Amino acid sequence: MPRHIILADGRTVEVDCLSCALTSGLITPTGGVIYESNHFHLWMVPRYEWMGQFGKSVESLRPVLLHARNQLNDEENMKKVIEGINELREGLRDFVSRTE
Repeated sequence: MPRHIILADGRTVEVDCLSCALTSGLITPTGGVIYESNHFHLWMVPRYEWMGQFGKSVESLRPVLLHARNQLNDEENMKKVIEGINELREGLRDFVSRTE
């Protein structure tokens, strides 16, 4: 059964599986694809001091992401996220080119 999911950039999508929709190209993620790795997904979530109120386990990830989307989703923070994505993309390109 499809679910309505609000992405970080405010888009709402209706999909059965978000990961499947992303990997199939049905949805383009905010910031684009960093590196195609044969159905391998790397989720990077930095750990900031404010996140401690939600706990430190993997179960805290959902409330942290909801809080970030609802309270911190502004132009300045989105710019920082896109910059981080671009830095990671470039770093992985450099790493892959050195290992080939």
